[in-house]
Amino acid sequence: MKKNLAILIVIFAVTAASGFGLRFVFAFTEPGGSPPSSNTEPPITTSSTGQSKTGGLNVATSSGTLGVGAASSGTYKLEVIGGSLTGIYGSTSGTNTYGLAGVAGGSATGVSGSSASGTGLSGVSASGTAVSGLSTSGSGGLFYSTGGTYGLYSAATSTSVLTYGGYFKSKSSTSGSAGVYAINTSTSGPVYGLYAETKSTNASSAGVYARNTGGVGYAGYFEGGPVRVVGNLEVTGSVTAGGGAPISGSGTTNYITKWTGSSSLGNSIIFDNGTNVGIGTTSPGIKLEVSDTMGVKEGNDFVTLDVSAGDSYISWGDSDSSRSLVFGTIANYPGSGWSEKMRITNTGNVGIGTTGPGYKLTISDVSGSSLLALVNSTNNTNWQFIPVTNGANSDLRFYNNGAYPVTFQTTGNVGIGTTGPAQTLHLYKATGTNYIEIDSGSNGGYIGTDGTNFALQARNSQDITFYNSAGAVRNVTITNTGNVGIGTTSPSYKLDVQGSGTVASFNGPIIVGTPTSAF
Repeated sequence: MKKNLAILIVIFAVTAASGFGLRFVFAFTEPGGSPPSSNTEPPITTSSTGQSKTGGLNVATSSGTLGVGAASSGTYKLEVIGGSLTGIYGSTSGTNTYGLAGVAGGSATGVSGSSASGTGLSGVSASGTAVSGLSTSGSGGLFYSTGGTYGLYSAATSTSVLTYGGYFKSKSSTSGSAGVYAINTSTSGPVYGLYAETKSTNASSAGVYARNTGGVGYAGYFEGGPVRVVGNLEVTGSVTAGGGAPISGSGTTNYITKWTGSSSLGNSIIFDNGTNVGIGTTSPGIKLEVSDTMGVKEGNDFVTLDVSAGDSYISWGDSDSSRSLVFGTIANYPGSGWSEKMRITNTGNVGIGTTGPGYKLTISDVSGSSLLALVNSTNNTNWQFIPVTNGANSDLRFYNNGAYPVTFQTTGNVGIGTTGPAQTLHLYKATGTNYIEIDSGSNGGYIGTDGTNFALQARNSQDITFYNSAGAVRNVTITNTGNVGIGTTSPSYKLDVQGSGTVASFNGPIIVGTPTSAF
């Protein structure tokens, strides 16, 4: 073989040197025998029979499939199983070219990648398209195996330039089209139909950037549950409610927003300055301040609070005007352990301790303790009104500093200084003087006891006069000088008796002057 090759080289060299044209035609035929001993596998032939080679190369010429690293030719035109290596690697530096491209007709898959624990399909591009998918009738242009945590995972790790964790663009003008369409149908989790993350510190970076330039449809479409936003939500443009007109409107700082129409927003009457809330006012001074009237209504029953012309009003009522305004306490917030303390009926009667007051003020207490107390907090003194059972009756006593100064009995007797008055008016004092003072302007006097004797005393140099039953004639007069006049109001003697007829009749001695004799 070597000898024949050397002769051919010499002939070619001589011919070329002599200037003759020389044409060589080389024809090779398929080896018909076994390969040399250094080759253990015969070459691939054009036979329609499937052929397998050591190392995992499988060809099925009848169906036109090729498998590399596979046990068989597989079900795809080209099936590469890389084990711990990359299954297929494609690289290109040209313009409008693809490092790896797959085109499938019908509903087949152009390019499919799967991995048990790594990345099923990966693409890297300096300035072109890293991974491109086009489908005319299948499930999607780009398909990612759902065996992992995310249906589609894209992450941008740049921290310096404007980057997008995911960029999806739809130019379709068909209604219902979307730049991003993500559905999570899992019944367990947590899993994500779409997960996008960016670590960029650029203010305009985005985990997901979706844009729809077709004029209709959606840039992003989410189905199967609510959309949750953790952090701030910033909307540039309008928000559409229920597929209707875009939501629009304007507002004023601190006003709570309300729907002013089916698709418009505006100010409500609620004002929140961050500390207090006002309704109908922009300067609330307490936690909740309502300007004008406020009320609570259930059915036909209501209660209102109102301020009008400087006065404050509490009003209540219902359709039949028979309700009461009831005050009470609650043991446990918000509504258990209710206990009534006071009520005002629709007739104006006030009841404390009773649910049916029959008078303008009715105070009831079955314990027998004080019903009413008047307290002076300055010197810590008080008057208390206490009902006390007295046999079949009940007395009313005034209590002050450990004693009962006044007692009213059901019999009509009044005791001052005693809890058991024996007469209509009974005044009692253990020691010292005890008088009743009767005045009319600067005129008046005292009746009582001087501590030893019963006393009747006039003050301010006045006389003491006794009238008859008609009250028109002064029968007896005792002047402030000590003279006693009977029948005269100006007695000149210690005893001055005047009148017609028998002036005086005596049965016994009469002593005049120094009592030395009698006549």
